Amino acid sequence: MQHVIFLLTSHTLLGYHKEEYHLLIHADRVEMLWCAPTTSRAQPHELIQEFLNYSGIQVRSFRFGNAMEFGQSDHFKSWAKVKGAVLCPTVNYNHTLNSKSECYVRITKEHLRCLLLSSNAPRRLWPFSLQHFCRIFGKWPKANGIAPWKRVGSECQLTVNLDRDLHAFGSNCIGHLPRESKLVENTTLDDRGLEGAFLMSDHSTPTFWMWSFKFNKPMKMCVGIFNPTYPFRDTSVLQHPGHLSHEDMCAMHAADGGFDQDDVSVP
Repeated sequence: MQHVIFLLTSHTLLGYHKEEYHLLIHADRVEMLWCAPTTSRAQPHELIQEFLNYSGIQVRSFRFGNAMEFGQSDHFKSWAKVKGAVLCPTVNYNHTLNSKSECYVRITKEHLRCLLLSSNAPRRLWPFSLQHFCRIFGKWPKANGIAPWKRVGSECQLTVNLDRDLHAFGSNCIGHLPRESKLVENTTLDDRGLEGAFLMSDHSTPTFWMWSFKFNKPMKMCVGIFNPTYPFRDTSVLQHPGHLSHEDMCAMHAADGGFDQDDVSVP
């Protein structure tokens, strides 16, 4: 079955990996919503192809606002032609014709804010919260009672598991470091449990991403223990409080800033 893909690019704050935008992809029929954070708007077809590879969806046409990266890009046009997809641009900034995509932009940004504010996580982690929400949103039943994840075919390469995915964004977790890891200097005495905050499940492997307080960066882990506490809100829940102090939290929030003047998170 071939699908119509709705596309829209939206600007956001600077992410941990310098992401400034996210490409919103919506596939009709299956009602699948996918957001791809990106540093540039120059090559959207690469992000779309990644989604098609993961989901196994066959595309019939692309519907998008006539933005520079879509309707005015020779690379995008030639790529779509190879895919055998019809391009269906709409009038620039016409919110009526782009109503479905504009609606999903509002939904994703509202929930992105909620995840960051409820966990008190710094704004640089918005790409992870956005992707985590889209993954959970795919489990919400639609009008006919069937969730998007149940509509995708057997070609889907995404690893989706309800128990593994339904962890709260920013909640406390402990990831296991294998003995062979370069981060383990003493395989006999070193603590191989790395403490952090849950960010999202990985797209194609049974692993998850967490923010490591010890190394101050996102890391992919294979085995985890999860707790319903929020270290970005209360550092006393950590087994190693020295890895995240009140001053550290203030510095991260001061560096990242808020979405607007009224949206300020104070630890």
